[in-house]
Amino acid sequence: MILDALISTNAEEFQLVDIKITAEANETIVIIGPNGSGKTTALRTIAGLTKLSAGRISIDSKDVEDPERGVWVAPENRPIAMVMQEANLFPHLSARANVAFGLEAQGVPRREAQVRANEILILLEMEHVAKLRPRQLSGGEGQMVALARALIIEPRVLLLDEPFSSLDATNRSDMGQKFRSVLADYSGARVLVTHDPVEASSLGDHFVVIEDGRVVQSGSANELRNNPKTRYVADLLS
Repeated sequence: MILDALISTNAEEFQLVDIKITAEANETIVIIGPNGSGKTTALRTIAGLTKLSAGRISIDSKDVEDPERGVWVAPENRPIAMVMQEANLFPHLSARANVAFGLEAQGVPRREAQVRANEILILLEMEHVAKLRPRQLSGGEGQMVALARALIIEPRVLLLDEPFSSLDATNRSDMGQKFRSVLADYSGARVLVTHDPVEASSLGDHFVVIEDGRVVQSGSANELRNNPKTRYVADLLS
């Protein structure tokens, strides 16, 4: 088990109660639910951006947060990378320099970091944007650069917070296919937040459905489809 999380939080934005999320290597867990259900808060809590009020988060059997025992590992020290709804690239750096930034922050020499950034951009078929600044990138290109920046540090857990939500339908479909291809070669655990059932079905192995800050159902797409527990779940996969 790579990720083992039981999340309760009294964050200002949402209250979450006993959200159980576990993920194995090469597994994509999809957190799905209506707007305002607490999906992004759950993701932010795993990342360490929102603190637990109760529960525990462990990665590779090592606790990174346990409020009862006083354990809290800062976000930058967790083996986690996050791709958000917006690429959030540094505007003054090229795409290649943005990708290399994480390695340089870990102490990798700049020349080596740049070489490795080139390699991952080639892998993602994005080498043509290496010298461009973020303002010169399309929305889809920016998200792929953000994914490259996340993957280059080889995180054990990759968090994806509606990474296609700002794209139009055509680009969304294209980026979804490319993400799926790239993630197939990533050996860590993935947790994807979305409200799009098509995106969830195409990328996810296991679903965790959250409504009003609580898990109402979890399982495979077929399990949810064949035995929906709430109206939302029934409508979701109908």
